[in-house]
Amino acid sequence: MPRTVAGVRNSTLKKALRKRKRNVIDPITVALKEKLEKQRAANKQAKKNVAASRSAASGSAGALDRFAF
Repeated sequence: MPRTVAGVRNSTLKKALRKRKRNVIDPITVALKEKLEKQRAANKQAKKNVAASRSAASGSAGALDRFAF
């Protein structure tokens, strides 16, 4: 089925509105970005702790320990 002209306009309009919203900075997006950054930092630290405990448990650092994340 061919698309109607209204459908094309509608999807183009929605796409333009989505693009326009990318540059909007409001308190909600700032809070979400900060929350995500904190979660990423916590996950990174937890992975470091797990890798450190693995190397401590094995007794010596192996050749591939530098690649453990």
